[in-house]
Amino acid sequence: MLAADLGLDRHVCDLARSLFVYLHRRGRWHDRAETQRAAVAAARRLGDRAEEIRVRRNLAAALADLGRFDDAHHNLDAALERSRDDPAHQAWTHHYRGHVYGLQGRNADALDAARRAHDLFDRLGDRSGQAIVLTDLGLHHGRLGDHGQARDLCEQALALHQKLGNRPYEAHAWSCLADAHLRLGDTAAAIACHHQALALFRALGDPYAEASTLAHLGACHRLAGDHAAAREPWRHAHLLLGDLDPSTTDRIRVQLATLDGSAAGTFSGAFSDAFPGAVGPV
Repeated sequence: MLAADLGLDRHVCDLARSLFVYLHRRGRWHDRAETQRAAVAAARRLGDRAEEIRVRRNLAAALADLGRFDDAHHNLDAALERSRDDPAHQAWTHHYRGHVYGLQGRNADALDAARRAHDLFDRLGDRSGQAIVLTDLGLHHGRLGDHGQARDLCEQALALHQKLGNRPYEAHAWSCLADAHLRLGDTAAAIACHHQALALFRALGDPYAEASTLAHLGACHRLAGDHAAAREPWRHAHLLLGDLDPSTTDRIRVQLATLDGSAAGTFSGAFSDAFPGAVGPV
């Protein structure tokens, strides 16, 4: 990063914060990790404890997306240590910890971290934080097999996100609610929720989340027995993924495998064989 080379540490931190979501949405996950790593060093040189805590959380999320879980937890440990007297920073750090555990498949640990975050946000009266963590709680309950609880929590989170006007997290809540409905056997409700999420992700300009939602939408159609209806969302997902880092396709394939192994296989490398005449990258 040029700003780091020039010693512009405050600019390094500001740029890293601005680019964090942008780089994730465009699948540039290695670049995102590098910008956050540069910002940690810059924040330490500045002696800005609060900034270092924030950036270490962001770096942990970026490293977790790359499968570097030990490094992610190391940064979260450091963030938690530096926020011992700040419950707000503690709450957000537990939230990020839950995200990392979730990517690891450590669902019970993820649920515990989300509960810790929720308790702190509740004490702080932070309604935005509460809504975000309600979605997490729903997601993790679902992954542990309690799909009715997952549905109820995601519905609560969705209503609160809509009231607060938090559209990115509203989109995520729709996706989590879709998964709960699917696990409960209501494929039609899952498809409807995915369409709600898809519209929001498109409006937000988030090609990775759009591709992921399209992939899950196709899988829902396939699980409902309508293989023809899966064709268009899967074709569109591959078109979007062709412009993103290959690691994003790997992540989506893993996600689909938890729903239906044959759907994951069909979606991935054999896409053109499964749908002769399909257009777009394989």
